[in-house]
Amino acid sequence: MSSKNVARLSARIFGRLPFKTDHKSYKVVKAFRQKPKGPQIVDYMQPIQRFNSLMLRLRHMGLYHDQHLDFLEENERKRRIKGKVPPKKGQGKRASKKR
Repeated sequence: MSSKNVARLSARIFGRLPFKTDHKSYKVVKAFRQKPKGPQIVDYMQPIQRFNSLMLRLRHMGLYHDQHLDFLEENERKRRIKGKVPPKKGQGKRASKKR
């Protein structure tokens, strides 16, 4: 066996890297050596509904502008002006025939 093979085997046995690495690469090695974070990270769910409700409140107060919702509302307003939205309950063609 050559000295390289012996060095590689000893590094493998004692848990060291068999080759030289720079500082950036070694950060990755250190991160993978740590134990996994566990269930507190895996089971974490972001409070999306709470966040959305808070953003809607801010929007109604005028403190936040959501461009996507503004766009949707503008399109809905234009459709309403053109008469493309469905009528409200009790105001359609069939309801007007009964009177």
